[in-house]
Amino acid sequence: MATYLIDQETSEQYAVTEPTCTVGSGANNNIVLNYDHVQSVHVNIDFRGDACYATLAPGASKMRKFLFFFDIPTAKYNEIPLDGSPRKLTTGDRLLIGSRLLEFHLI
Repeated sequence: MATYLIDQETSEQYAVTEPTCTVGSGANNNIVLNYDHVQSVHVNIDFRGDACYATLAPGASKMRKFLFFFDIPTAKYNEIPLDGSPRKLTTGDRLLIGSRLLEFHLI
């Protein structure tokens, strides 16, 4: 089973190869995204049996928009803010991580 995240702007493919795959801007992540608003460890992607789930990484936070004093979600799953609740991923699902839109593919 091959699993990928495909950047919708650059078409770059990121292989999800570990049972728990971390995504973020830090060099120790399985998938490193050096883009605006991507936190050091931003999203976890976990395999559980034959399914794959995405969650906001512990410690990842929402950005605060200071001018208007409200929180902006920095990760979304199919347009829904991603939080600590696991979201099951299927082919074609989209993850917005910081400023990057990635599409999930399970082959």
